[in-house]
Amino acid sequence: MSSTFGSRSRRLNHNRFDLYPYLLNIPAVVVLGFVIGVPLVQVVIMSLSKYSFVSKSQFIGIKNFIDLFTRDRTFWPTVRNTVIWTLVSLSLEFTFALLASLVLNQITRLKGILRAMVLLPWVVPPVTVGLIWKTILDTDAGLLNNILKGLGMRAQPLLSSPDQALGTLIAVAVWRYAPFMVISLLAGLQSIDKELYEASAIEGAKPFQNFRFITWPLLRPVILVVVAMGTIWRVGHFDLINMMTGGGPAGSTELLSTLAYSKTITELNGGSGAAVAFVTLTVTLIVGLPIFRRLLSERGVR
Repeated sequence: MSSTFGSRSRRLNHNRFDLYPYLLNIPAVVVLGFVIGVPLVQVVIMSLSKYSFVSKSQFIGIKNFIDLFTRDRTFWPTVRNTVIWTLVSLSLEFTFALLASLVLNQITRLKGILRAMVLLPWVVPPVTVGLIWKTILDTDAGLLNNILKGLGMRAQPLLSSPDQALGTLIAVAVWRYAPFMVISLLAGLQSIDKELYEASAIEGAKPFQNFRFITWPLLRPVILVVVAMGTIWRVGHFDLINMMTGGGPAGSTELLSTLAYSKTITELNGGSGAAVAFVTLTVTLIVGLPIFRRLLSERGVR
């Protein structure tokens, strides 16, 4: 009788909804809702208005979005630049980070110094990185072009040529942001149980088989996180681009984020700039949310 009552009590306790953890999160939710929600509502209102900062705003509905999609000659080239920037830089960054993390995971000597050196570009502020690389890559007085001239080669307009500027920025972005992904993947590699590799070695597995059947599946949650974060950062990236090229030359490095800035600050067209910002947010959510949803589903969270 007592055992039956005890099992029934345990079932009731198991099925009871515990509200206490959710109550503890209320202050954080309120703060985040205020910090994120208020600017978001303001952007939506601005995107639906004629907002010029010098005259009274006027509600015009979705006219800003219609003009953006159909009349603005800079919008679709900017979308193309953003897609190229995101896909190419993220692909190169992930490839480099995966290879570097696999190498660092095998190193036993001086591993602390090597990891600190790898992380160094990440700790430098993006604005400082942009200023340093802009100086190095300057066509007339930059260090790189001075080296090329000393070798008898022609100076390259890496930041002033529409054909080279975006590729140059992608290379700088990979140098700046890959260290975060390297350290994240390295942490994931070190969390894998070494006994799995020992067991596979006994079975005669080759390194590629270890990577395919042990490393990659167990590293996939970390990969999803860094890819999702990298995608979100790339779509809305601003500071490095604005410091080095400002979207030029001839709009060849204009991204959605810099376009929103130029329309709002340079052209004083807050409504159009807010519309671009809203489109950027929508694209970020469309790309990022499925990745996070996949990550949560793999961890059994629905």
